Amino acid sequence: SRLSRLQQCGLTAGCCKDLSSILSTNSTLTFLNLNKNKLGDSGLKCLSAGLRHPNCKLQRLELMQCGLTAGYCKDLSSVLNTNSTLTFLNLNKNILGDSGLKHLSAGLRDSNCKLQKLWLEQCGLTAACCEDLSSVLSTNSILVELYLSRNNLGDLGVNLLSAGLRDPNCKLQRLELVGCGLTAGCCEDLSSILSTKSSLMVLNLNNNNLGDSGVKCLSAGLRDPNCELQALGLEQCGLTAGCCKDLSSVLSTNSSLMGLNLNKNNLGDSGLKCLSAGLRDPNCELQKLLHHQQIDC
Repeated sequence: SRLSRLQQCGLTAGCCKDLSSILSTNSTLTFLNLNKNKLGDSGLKCLSAGLRHPNCKLQRLELMQCGLTAGYCKDLSSVLNTNSTLTFLNLNKNILGDSGLKHLSAGLRDSNCKLQKLWLEQCGLTAACCEDLSSVLSTNSILVELYLSRNNLGDLGVNLLSAGLRDPNCKLQRLELVGCGLTAGCCEDLSSILSTKSSLMVLNLNNNNLGDSGVKCLSAGLRDPNCELQALGLEQCGLTAGCCKDLSSVLSTNSSLMGLNLNKNNLGDSGLKCLSAGLRDPNCELQKLLHHQQIDC
């Protein structure tokens, strides 16, 4: 079987020796989903032996909510620098912390690492890990998707990340930063990324309090000819009609943007009226506009 789904099957560390032996003998298995099983660090350490085996051809590994901590990240790092087939790794909802990310980064920087998609949502990360992530981005030109949502990175985190994101070696196409405690203070950095990084196609900033001043700053990068962004998430970002003139000017100058999410912002009729000028512009290629006025409970 190329596909093995074992999500939420009541598995524990006790099964990992068997799983490890399967990985080291079955070279047709390419997808393994172990989400929501309490495997823990000890279980995954056992599994790592199979993942490092030359016969293992696994391409996608799902480990969301498996009770992993920083204690497993050294082993995982050794998997990344020995396994040349693994391209997708889901570690969402494991409290790896900044120290875990530091260990993981060593493997991600290794030239043997072929990982293209890394999901690290809700992993207890802060700005303290962003220098390590930045160094990964500036050395790893294979990574195209990075999910960092629901980690308290803050504006400082984005500031530290931005150096790696602007590096010519960075080929990231999708960056998810939903609910990361961002404000207008990070928007200058984000704007400079948009104006230098033509590979970035999806930027999700939903549930961050950027405000109108933040979007004003962001718009400068979105209008830059180097910006090739196709989808932008600004849901629940504390926006009002005050930012709609800037967004309208983006729509009339940026011909790559095809999706814009403005849900749960209090734009009102006047805001939408202002936006419509950009939407009517011949340069506007927008295919999907999500918008409704925020309802007060």
